[in-house]
Amino acid sequence: MSKGKKSSKKPSPKKIPCSKADRDKAYHEGVDLGLGRGVRLLLYALIEKRGMDREEAVSLGKDVDYITDSINRGYISWADIQAMLDEYDVVMELI
Repeated sequence: MSKGKKSSKKPSPKKIPCSKADRDKAYHEGVDLGLGRGVRLLLYALIEKRGMDREEAVSLGKDVDYITDSINRGYISWADIQAMLDEYDVVMELI
């Protein structure tokens, strides 16, 4: 057995130092990724299952970008969006 031999095991991610800014950045990147995938899934369903044409899909994509900007600027909130969807009885059970 040799003395001073370092372990070749990787350190546990729980023991790797991480700043609050790093955690916040990772969180927001994850949220952005998830929301982007959700929007793409919805557009895919509209195109594939509902026959939305290219022009409508492009227009809807622009509308989503506009609403996203409105959310980021504080003009509309997620609560506003949920309230409107509730009025239309829109229910989605996302897994």
